Amino acid sequence: MTMSISVVYGWGSMAPRDLYLAAKRNDVRVSVVVPETEHGTVMLPVLADLFPTYVAKSPSDVLAVAPHLRGSSAMVTFSEELIAWTARAAAVLGIRHTAEQDIPSIVDKTAQRERLALAGVPCPAFVRVTDAEELARVPDRLGFPFVVKPAVGGGSRGTFRVGNVAELKAVTLDLLHPDVSSVGEGFIAESELIGRPTPSPWGDYVAVDVASIGGTTTTLTMLGKLRLDPPFRERGAFAPWTLDEHDAEEAVTVAHDAVRALSIENGIGCVEMKLTVDGPRVIEVNGRLGAWGDWCMASAFGNSALDAFFAALKGQEQSRGVSRKVAYAYVVNPPLGRTRLKSVDRESLRELPGVASLKMTARPGEELDSRLGSRAAVAAIYGEAMNHKTFAELVQVIEVGELIAYDGSMKVK
Repeated sequence: MTMSISVVYGWGSMAPRDLYLAAKRNDVRVSVVVPETEHGTVMLPVLADLFPTYVAKSPSDVLAVAPHLRGSSAMVTFSEELIAWTARAAAVLGIRHTAEQDIPSIVDKTAQRERLALAGVPCPAFVRVTDAEELARVPDRLGFPFVVKPAVGGGSRGTFRVGNVAELKAVTLDLLHPDVSSVGEGFIAESELIGRPTPSPWGDYVAVDVASIGGTTTTLTMLGKLRLDPPFRERGAFAPWTLDEHDAEEAVTVAHDAVRALSIENGIGCVEMKLTVDGPRVIEVNGRLGAWGDWCMASAFGNSALDAFFAALKGQEQSRGVSRKVAYAYVVNPPLGRTRLKSVDRESLRELPGVASLKMTARPGEELDSRLGSRAAVAAIYGEAMNHKTFAELVQVIEVGELIAYDGSMKVK
C-alpha cells in the first residue's frame, strides 16, 4: 500500500538520495517542503531532481503552495532547527502531528526537563538560567560540577562543563559570545551526570530513536557512542551497541518512557542517555531522527532507521536481522579553542580498512571553533568493521595518525 508523507528539509537532514531510496523500498511517496533557509536553497536542485519539491517562506504559506499535501499521512523533519516550523505547517495542513503546545517541551531543554521530571523519567537536577547573574548563582543550587548550555539548540553548541568558580567565569564569557549563543534563548544548567566506568574508545552514553504513531511507540535504532571529545563534542556512533541484554532493555524502556512523556505524535524522538551506576539517565531528547542512525542500522542489520519508521507509519512490524558486523560513523573534531584546518589526507583516510565513505564538513584554510560543537567538525567517516575489537583498533589508528593537520590554536575573540 502506497503512503504519502511530507518532509520539511533543512540543515542536519539526511542525504536526499538516502531518503529517496528508503521511500522507494517501502512504497512511500515523499513530497519535500523547503523553507527559505541557506541550506535549503543550496539543496533545492538536488531535492527537485528526486521529489516533488515546494518552497515555502513560512509554515502558513504551505497550504497555498501545495494544498494537496493535506492528504499526507505524516509531516516530518530531520532538522533540529525546523521542528517548530514543521509542527505549525502540519497544523495548517491538518496533518496529524505533535501538538503545537507540546513543541516547547521538545525544542526547549528546560521545558523538556520539567516535563520529564514530572513524568518520573530519570534525568539530572536542573535550573533555568536567563543571564550572567543567574548563572553565577547556579553553584548555590546545584553545586559543582555542572553543565550549562543554551536552552534551544543542538550539536553540543555552547555546551560547557563548570567545575569551579574560575571555570564559571571563563565559561560565562564563552557562553555569552554572540557566535556561540543568543542570550534571548536562555540557558539550562544541570548537575553533571557521572557515567559508569567504560573502557576507551567507548562512550558512557547511548542513543535510542523511538517512533510514536497513534500512541504506539516503536524502537527504530539502538546506537552505541564513542567517548566524547571535550567538553561534550560527539565523536560518532556505531551499531550494534556493546550493552548486555539487561542494560539494553533498561535503556530502551527509559527511551520509550521519555518519548511518551513529551507527547510526541506521528514523529520521532532521539533519546540520549548517560549510563550511570544507577541506570540510564536521560541527557536530552531530540524531536527528530538521531545522527548516523540510518546508516549504522542499515549497514549492520540490513534495514535502516527510515525503513523501520515507514513500517511504523503503516502499522507494520519489521523484524531486525542479526548483525554480522559493526557499522560506524566516526566524527573528526578539531582541537579545543579556535584553530585553522591545514590539511586532510583524504586518500589515506579512504584507504583505511572498512571505510565506505568520507564526508568532509570543513575545508583546508577554514577557521574552526570548538565552541560550536558539531558545526565545527572536520569530517565524518562511515564504514564497517568485523567486530567491536577491530573497530576500536581503527579508532586508535585515526587518533594517533597524522592524517589531519591544524595550524595551531588561535585566541578566541
